[in-house]
Amino acid sequence: MNKREWEQIKFNFAIEYNRTGVSVLSWCKENQLNYDTARRHLKIKNAKLLNFTPSELKKRKRRRGPPLGSQNALKHGGYSNIFCNITNQKVVAITEEDELCLSRIRIHKAMQAINKLQEKLQTNIRVETCIKLMNALFLVEQSIDRCIGKIELIKRTSSKTRIEKQRNYDLNHNSQLQQT
Repeated sequence: MNKREWEQIKFNFAIEYNRTGVSVLSWCKENQLNYDTARRHLKIKNAKLLNFTPSELKKRKRRRGPPLGSQNALKHGGYSNIFCNITNQKVVAITEEDELCLSRIRIHKAMQAINKLQEKLQTNIRVETCIKLMNALFLVEQSIDRCIGKIELIKRTSSKTRIEKQRNYDLNHNSQLQQT
């Protein structure tokens, strides 16, 4: 059965449930539906809410996933184009120079974090703490690698564009010399 058919079946079940309080199993037997398939689609909590048409039901469905603006899945933010400048104001990196500046700032902060982690490693002797600090050190080194890769990419693309501009200039200049 397709989605539209299941929407209609859900609606029919909701009407019957609200009228008689029938269970999903008995309703499936009455309507000759496979219970194992239907139980995925027919929920009593949804039937209680269904005093609406199937099109109104679609409008009432809750949004799946985390709340808007949630950053639970954010791992490191290493590819973000927003950073804080010297005066702690948020700045959006628009140009290549901004991106380079952002990457260099991140490398600088990561190097400071490495120094702090190494100091903590020298003072703590508990094994669990050392493992946590080594994991943190590994993650910081990964962020440095990402930033270096980003800097290399930006430099490579900017040098390619400069070379292309120079070639175009040379071609235009040579063609103008040949015409005169």
